[in-house]
Amino acid sequence: IVLDHHETAKEVVEGLGGVYATNEAHSGAKLAFEHVALPLCGGNDEWRKFAEVAMVRDTWKKDHPLWRDACAQKEALMFFGSKKLIEQVQSGSFRHDQFLSFASTLLDASEAASKTHARGAHKEEVEMGGEKYSLATFNCTNGNASDIANMLINEGSDLVLGYFFTIEDGEHKVIISARSNDRLSARAVAVARGGGGHERAAGFRVKPADDVSPAALMALLKDAVREQVLART
Repeated sequence: IVLDHHETAKEVVEGLGGVYATNEAHSGAKLAFEHVALPLCGGNDEWRKFAEVAMVRDTWKKDHPLWRDACAQKEALMFFGSKKLIEQVQSGSFRHDQFLSFASTLLDASEAASKTHARGAHKEEVEMGGEKYSLATFNCTNGNASDIANMLINEGSDLVLGYFFTIEDGEHKVIISARSNDRLSARAVAVARGGGGHERAAGFRVKPADDVSPAALMALLKDAVREQVLART
């Protein structure tokens, strides 16, 4: 089954006979719900509500009225795990409002931890094309890179990079999460470095041997701003 909603994957998905959808009303989470979860697990309105809220977070719709619910739901899913969630859906015991009520408590705790990380971010300002841009980098070990970056954006940063180490298929990798406001494109930063994502939320990978020091990431950010400023002129 080939499912995707990123513009950069459209040609590949359609070429493989898969399902491609735009970000307006879909996401990876919602596509998986429609084409995998429903056929395998069945579902009801409670399950559908979960998928709709997941779509808001998955496509990084920060201005959506369900944004905070979407962030809370992510925390609860990380806590419960998908297996327990599916078991509740199959038994008919899943209630989305109860799930979100517990999730909001988890979100409060997660936000407190993210604020601590955000305070330790490395920040600099750069002037290009007659405008000043605020940049920030940080490392993250608790899986909350997206939330920490979002806080830094809300605090006035224009472009943020956060990184963490992981192992995928036995191979050590460094995941870089990019976030931006409407002045710059996180997606352009990621695509130029072999990644992808959304306009204000994207990511890419680098090798563990690559320099991911604050100075190196800040240099990458400055290069990214320069690339985008030059592209406008």
